[in-house]
Amino acid sequence: MKKRFIVIAILFASFVHEGVQAQTITGSGTTGQIPKFTGTSVIGNSVMFENSSKIGIGTTTPAELLDVNGSIKALRAYIAECNFVFHDQRAQPSHNAAINWGDGSNGNLYFRTLSTGGSLGSCTDRMTLTNNGRLGIGTTSPSQKLEIYHSDAGGGIVLNKVSGTSKKSEIKFSSAGTTLFTIGNDLDANGHQTFYIRDVLNSKNLFLINEDGLVSIGGTMAPLGSALYKMYVYGGIAARDVRVTSATPFPDYVFDVGYRSLTIYEMESFVLTNRHLPGIPSAEEVEANEGYELGDMQQRMLKILEEQALYIISLQRQIDALKTEILNIRNN
Repeated sequence: MKKRFIVIAILFASFVHEGVQAQTITGSGTTGQIPKFTGTSVIGNSVMFENSSKIGIGTTTPAELLDVNGSIKALRAYIAECNFVFHDQRAQPSHNAAINWGDGSNGNLYFRTLSTGGSLGSCTDRMTLTNNGRLGIGTTSPSQKLEIYHSDAGGGIVLNKVSGTSKKSEIKFSSAGTTLFTIGNDLDANGHQTFYIRDVLNSKNLFLINEDGLVSIGGTMAPLGSALYKMYVYGGIAARDVRVTSATPFPDYVFDVGYRSLTIYEMESFVLTNRHLPGIPSAEEVEANEGYELGDMQQRMLKILEEQALYIISLQRQIDALKTEILNIRNN
């Protein structure tokens, strides 16, 4: 036993002599600053600081358990319920933000802003991604996949096409990977300002407004600068009431004392010659013009109707005169 102890002691002494020698370490540091080796045997300050059980990297006044003044790069991170607080210490020290996950009772992800020097208790919620995959902007409880709350006078959503000659931007509505409808601008991607609603499944334009302010429902748009009307409807219109205004006066002038209408014989001659009423376009004219203007036609027909009223009145006077003459003949 004694011989074994002596052998061990000799081996230990040889090991110390050959490989391990006592070294003197020098250096100084700041209280609270976590030290590091600045040389083989010299200790100095590191960028890490400990204050009240909080660790700061790049700061001597850590506000959280870990406070990093700078950028962080991580290959992989596994994080339980936590808060990330960001402070801009450069030109805009009031620009502070936080990302919070968990919030103690759920798995939501919150994006928040804070006032200068503020804490998570005084933050403003800006965007929330819920644990069931719903995104809320301005609300922490979105009821749909995307819900936006705002009180801005001009608030909303902007689709900004920033490059290329095309002005096309659109929103697609799909089911099971098949696009059904689209809403957007610049339907033909040719740089024109054309708002559209399109039935993609059936290749139909449902609604168009072009940069001339023209509206087309159910069809194509008239070429720019060539349209006569503000609205084109393909397929007809059903309405309970239609109001037609006109820039020309209503034909009540027919009843003026000095107005002269055609005589019955002049009317007969015109109809036999032209095969349509005077003042009313012929079938060939209507076909050549691809229809007629409703307001103009209503006024033309009203003029004919008022002239017919004068004819009826004249005929009644003639009938009354004949009755009187017949009675006189009978009495004599």
